Amino acid sequence: MTTQPNDSSTSGVERPQPPKPRSHRTVGDLWSDAHPHRISVDVHRGAGGVVEIRVFGELDMVGAPLLRERINEEMPRCRALVLDLGGVDFLGTAGLSILLEAAQQAEHANVRWGIVASRHAVTHPLQAVGLRDVLPIHPSVAVATHAVTRSRGAS
Repeated sequence: MTTQPNDSSTSGVERPQPPKPRSHRTVGDLWSDAHPHRISVDVHRGAGGVVEIRVFGELDMVGAPLLRERINEEMPRCRALVLDLGGVDFLGTAGLSILLEAAQQAEHANVRWGIVASRHAVTHPLQAVGLRDVLPIHPSVAVATHAVTRSRGAS
């Protein structure tokens, strides 16, 4: 909180000023005073229509809408999608819901996709709710990229 000198009637007494709002949202970032954590969602478009979405931070009810936005933007334009959760520190129920929505969207759009989940913060919630065997989970970006780009006829 900052202070400013009051007018001359209180001679030298400073009154508190409310903090200036610092909330902002730029392409790929979300941060606010109310939720002092950060989420970053980066999109990389590779060769052959493969899109990699990299997520860093907390994937909770505050951060999940940003990821949903990116998936909704990219899924219709790509042939394959890799969702890299390697930088995720927390995966809450809102984030889990986004992953289920992405699975349905990929099936509808006929897009091959995979999730990179190697950190305990991501693998534990996926295992706890039974999604580890339902969603296309891979241990690395290389493995996920190989899985989504291999021929549809290959097993």
